Amino acid sequence: MEVPTMTRARSFQIVFALALGSALLTACMSHTRSESALEVDASIAAVTLGDDCAGAGEDSGPGLIGGDCDGDGCGFGCTQTGMRLRVVAAETGDPVPFEVLTVRMYTMEGALADELSSRNPRQFTEEGYVAWEQMIRATDDLAVSYDLDAPDWSSIGSGEAHRTYGMSFRIEVDVRIDGIVQTLEFEPASREAEIVT
Repeated sequence: MEVPTMTRARSFQIVFALALGSALLTACMSHTRSESALEVDASIAAVTLGDDCAGAGEDSGPGLIGGDCDGDGCGFGCTQTGMRLRVVAAETGDPVPFEVLTVRMYTMEGALADELSSRNPRQFTEEGYVAWEQMIRATDDLAVSYDLDAPDWSSIGSGEAHRTYGMSFRIEVDVRIDGIVQTLEFEPASREAEIVT
């Protein structure tokens, strides 16, 4: 009579495991399919590959840094490595958080060239670029910008960084929107030439 007892115990364990798995799956589905969830479309609008013109936490300003000068201060300007994203939200839904997780740079042949970290999120407004809190709200149509670390040009150029000017790369960016991770892609992106000021 002990064999049936073991069978019933094992059957109970299987039923319990299935019930627990079903409950967890239902919970996950209810989170990702919430009726109040805001539909968001994100894409990479542009990528600038250059250098790192400011330390972490400093505002390097968007785009190119440089200009006319006189005297001993003249030289090469600095092109900040960065990216611009477009983020478009649906007309209804609760606000959701946005986060850049990882930026990967690949050669056009598919080899991983470098991984870059992002900082200094900014939103473009009528007054120019302002700090962005990385929240998306209904009806938003945002142009946002991030500074990126400079790629290791010397390593990419096999010890000769100057060889990387004009090289093309494919960019992949992992973002998390309302807890859901998706990958954005952009190509080609090329290293910007130095600017004479």
